[in-house]
Amino acid sequence: MKKFKLSKLIIIFIAFFLISASLIFFISKNKSLREEVSSVINSSVDTVKEVIDMPVYLVNQSFSSINELFNTFKENDRLREELSKLETQDKEYQILLEENKELRSILGVKESFEGLNVLTGKVIMRSPIAWLDYVTVDIGKYDGVLDDMLLVSNGGLAGKIEKINASTTDVTLITNLSNTDGIPVKIKTSKEDVYGVLTDYDEKENLLVISQLNTRQAISSGDEVFTSGLDGQSVSDISVGKVKMIDDKEPLNIKIYVVPTVDFSNLSYVSLIGE
Repeated sequence: MKKFKLSKLIIIFIAFFLISASLIFFISKNKSLREEVSSVINSSVDTVKEVIDMPVYLVNQSFSSINELFNTFKENDRLREELSKLETQDKEYQILLEENKELRSILGVKESFEGLNVLTGKVIMRSPIAWLDYVTVDIGKYDGVLDDMLLVSNGGLAGKIEKINASTTDVTLITNLSNTDGIPVKIKTSKEDVYGVLTDYDEKENLLVISQLNTRQAISSGDEVFTSGLDGQSVSDISVGKVKMIDDKEPLNIKIYVVPTVDFSNLSYVSLIGE
């Protein structure tokens, strides 16, 4: 039985071999058939190659996309870091510009009040609770600070001395004069100087208040206000601000509202000026 199966397989193999050999011989002798068969085989090979290459191509594309994605993340991280550095540098630059502006203003103050005692200092303490009430400056008795000096910031009146310590000075801002004697001022009008006292501050409108006027007749919006020095102690001609409006509803208690020269949200380098 086994011999029969083996003989049968041998016969099939020989028959297949003969048929294949015949086909090959026939094809090799027939040029047009040979070309057609070659074309079919090449086409089949190309198709098989495409089928095999497609997954490889897709895998390569996926790896390429992933690699590009990682490179993009790295580039974004680098750009974020550079942007953060630039933002920090810009803030530092703006701070330096502001300090430079304030220091130049102080030099201008010294030139404007030549012959007077001008001391330069820096605000070192300011309570958030009493932001518009008091500041502490880093110069005091040892630096030559005197009781009647006035605080000046960016060329404008900012406050008056409250207390002098050994190396620091506490200053009452002009936005907190309601419980003090006030500061004598003059309003330069087109006709004459009008005198009064800086006594109060309207926090809602951000306006200084002048009262106790010697006259009201010539005052107009836009007139400039300066210290007068009429108390015989404080320095005159320090800029206070400009008149914005006049409240004369009560003839015996006329009030002049003034836009301050000083920006009280930013007090850094300051001057104390006295005789």
